Amino acid sequence: MRQEPSSDTHHPEPDDRLPRERRVARHDAPAAVEPRKLGGLNGRLQHFLRSNTRTAQFLRFGTVGMKVSSIDIGGLYLLHRVLEMNLYLSRVASLGAAILAGYLLNRYFTFARGQRGCFYRQMAGHVGVHLTGGLINFGVFSAVMLLAAQAGTATRAWMPLFAIVVGGMVGLLFNFTASRRFVFPHRPPGAGGGP
Repeated sequence: MRQEPSSDTHHPEPDDRLPRERRVARHDAPAAVEPRKLGGLNGRLQHFLRSNTRTAQFLRFGTVGMKVSSIDIGGLYLLHRVLEMNLYLSRVASLGAAILAGYLLNRYFTFARGQRGCFYRQMAGHVGVHLTGGLINFGVFSAVMLLAAQAGTATRAWMPLFAIVVGGMVGLLFNFTASRRFVFPHRPPGAGGGP
């Protein structure tokens, strides 16, 4: 039976309501260190890594894009220049490897905070979005290479790199917008979605 405390009764401190062993453990534990506000470069870096703002996500997406582009460019040059594979087949293979790496980096770095979608459903969505973006990217790449061939500059060693960069910028804008909206939408805790 519960009794109402009288006005002269001692009101228990929050620790008094805990069992004795938990009270002792709490007092023996080291005091929590207050997180200090980080200013300057550290503060901006923390914001960049933790923020769910569109700008922070776009910057992380761009960072991932640079890493993925190095996979794409390295793969293209390795397959085409070193292994002498057809330029367009090399591009398809390097783009496929880049899309897979991009999914993993975007899931666990770019859009990690607040997204709770099913791994496989998101992978399928990411692949769908990035295949579409890849087709746009490949179309722009091909158009630049065609224009370069007509101008007589297609055989220069830097031309495929230039074409990748131009196609990549167009693909980046499409992929970020579609990924943020359809593949990795922000979902607050308890808003559904799988593990």
